[in-house]
Amino acid sequence: GVDGGVVRRTAAALAAAAADPRFSLFLDAPDPSYSLPSGRGKAFYNRSVALPLGLSDIARRLESGYYRQPAAVLHDIQTIHANAATFNAEGSEIIEVAEELAARLSAAVEGRRPPPPPLSSLPAPLPQSPSESEEEEEEESEEEKPAAAATGAGASAPPGG
Repeated sequence: GVDGGVVRRTAAALAAAAADPRFSLFLDAPDPSYSLPSGRGKAFYNRSVALPLGLSDIARRLESGYYRQPAAVLHDIQTIHANAATFNAEGSEIIEVAEELAARLSAAVEGRRPPPPPLSSLPAPLPQSPSESEEEEEEESEEEKPAAAATGAGASAPPGG
């Protein structure tokens, strides 16, 4: 079977993926009767995809000792990505998410650091501009500083000097 380190890393990556809402679509293989409207009527998943797989299938196979080589685990990971690319429209967000999932799981199998998530999946930063009243206060205090320095006010001078 597959080395224990590969099993542990892959199982941890599968658990992390299962907990990530972006990857929820890939937890289980779609029902064979699943259909999607298309320009030619309905496209049935089981007619488009030869080997439907989900993360739960890979986890089950990993736990049962089904895989004899890491390449077999990688094959199933790539199959999930290929299925998404086969069934969904080119340029679909589903395909992009499947590609990220495959990259993360493949990195775990191979013992590499996973790639960072795409910027589009990160939350947008909050605006950093202060309110107008804070800006006015800052401008006033900056105007007062040079005036105080020019008059010598606020500078410490020796008494009687």
